[in-house]
Amino acid sequence: MQRLYYFTQAGNDSSLRLELYNVIVKYSRKHGVMNYIAKGLLQKYLIERADFKRIDQSFQQGLEIAHYTDFLTNEENVIYHFRMALHAYATKKYRECIEFAENGLVLERMQSELKARVHLSLIHSYSALKNYDKVEELLDIFEKYEYDFVYEAANITRAITKARKGEYDIAIPQLEYHLEKCSQQNRLHIVDELLEIYLKIDNLDACSKLLERENEIMSTCPDSPNACRAKGKYYRHKGHYQLTIGLIDEGVKSFARSLQYLNKINAFEEKDACMCEFFYCLTKNSIILNKEFMDIIYIMAYNVNE
Repeated sequence: MQRLYYFTQAGNDSSLRLELYNVIVKYSRKHGVMNYIAKGLLQKYLIERADFKRIDQSFQQGLEIAHYTDFLTNEENVIYHFRMALHAYATKKYRECIEFAENGLVLERMQSELKARVHLSLIHSYSALKNYDKVEELLDIFEKYEYDFVYEAANITRAITKARKGEYDIAIPQLEYHLEKCSQQNRLHIVDELLEIYLKIDNLDACSKLLERENEIMSTCPDSPNACRAKGKYYRHKGHYQLTIGLIDEGVKSFARSLQYLNKINAFEEKDACMCEFFYCLTKNSIILNKEFMDIIYIMAYNVNE
């Protein structure tokens, strides 16, 4: 069993490795070889979590491993808890992210970039739960990591925290400053925050100027789960702005594009929020759509073309 396990680990074909890990787990269950049940399930999970369309299912499969952590090495336990924490955050399971992250951070005594990124997901999870005091407490610790992304991420998170607390007079200039200085990977998240604020305070001119930079913002943004969610939010905000100023055709297409990105990761909660905002904009602006436009939204909302 050990030889088969190490042979499987050395392979490059993910689908073949997955089949072999299934064999290892099945055999180990039948013969009560607990450590290889644990190892096989962990390796299966690490492969399957890369499939964005099954992101929720693979998280549920990852939860099974929690029953076998006593049979994993400390290094494997760290990997398991850290990857589950990031997975939980990507699927908006913030309380589960906090639990996995805090347990993993206790296990891992050495510094690593993965540990720092898990720490950041922990901060973002507390932010999503509106525990801003905890966010600021954890940011003080996070800033001590010595990795290139830490300084920028900490400053942006502090600015976003001000925005979430409604301190727009502080948050807006900070976010606008970081938008000009930040790396490409953080730019879209800052734009989303700024668009949300501008729409709340009815600053349509600022929205227009920001939307003019779409090509620059989107040019190198990958389709990871978090990026798909961010793109979905961006096009939702863009559609809101367009419907507000009377660009009906463009606004409907932006909302449809938002739904398209959210479909990629089965983000049902965000899709519901997108549809609610769409109908809110129609009602607020007294817009009556023809059947063609409603069909566009229906197709994207219910994914009937796939």
